[in-house]
Amino acid sequence: MLFQLLSSVAHLDFKAAEMNDVLKSLTIEEKGGGKVAGLRYDSSEPLAQRLAEFPFQLGTAQPLSGVLDQLKGSRVELQLGPQVVAGAVLRGHEQHEHVSQSETYEEPREFVTTEFSEVVEPRRERIAAAGPVPEVAREIITSNEFTVDDIIHIGEEQTARVLEKTKSANKTLFCDTDLITTQIYSQLYLHEVPAILRELEHLVVYDMYFLFDTDVPWVPDGLRDLGAKRIEMLEMFRKELEKRSIPYVTVRGNWPEREGLIRRELDRRYSEFF
Repeated sequence: MLFQLLSSVAHLDFKAAEMNDVLKSLTIEEKGGGKVAGLRYDSSEPLAQRLAEFPFQLGTAQPLSGVLDQLKGSRVELQLGPQVVAGAVLRGHEQHEHVSQSETYEEPREFVTTEFSEVVEPRRERIAAAGPVPEVAREIITSNEFTVDDIIHIGEEQTARVLEKTKSANKTLFCDTDLITTQIYSQLYLHEVPAILRELEHLVVYDMYFLFDTDVPWVPDGLRDLGAKRIEMLEMFRKELEKRSIPYVTVRGNWPEREGLIRRELDRRYSEFF
């Protein structure tokens, strides 16, 4: 049989017993500038069985944000008109907005927002460094009196900034801090660590950690206020790295000695990969 497609979609009906023969012999030819965008056929499997193959679960009356929240860290593609954006889902959540009495609808409106960060892998053909990625917390808070919502916002923004900066890093990206540090400060100041911070930690894998010793003068500022606990904090950072089996380089000495040590470590790292 020969069919000529005159519209954007063609529907061909076959019996279930004929599908094997159809798929073996079906030939589609593009002519006149047309392009085949896809081919699909209905399955005879129950809907519940087909949905079980997806990496998320659909509950009764489950909002879209609940589905997106199960996909945190997953790479996805979004079709935005003619543009396709690839990236990773950071978080899906609901946002409620109450409207004024003067408006027609007086019930809370429900919006679903998806925090999505585009990811582009850094190229490695040239030696150059991008960054550094700053400690984003300093752009969000002005004191160490903050809430759980604040620390979650800090974690999300820090992760998004790192992922964004990878787009301009063709070999090396220096980052001031990471989500392990965010978790440590959350425990210190709030006495709890939101689960989302642990999940965000796994979205970025760092190739090298530098752990700075306490053998240089303490310089306090508006947020750096744990000078009396420097040694305790150092051991806390060390413990968290070792608990995760993350190798690190301890940096000590005066400022020129520290810079020299870091340069040598980077040169060694480059020689291993290039």
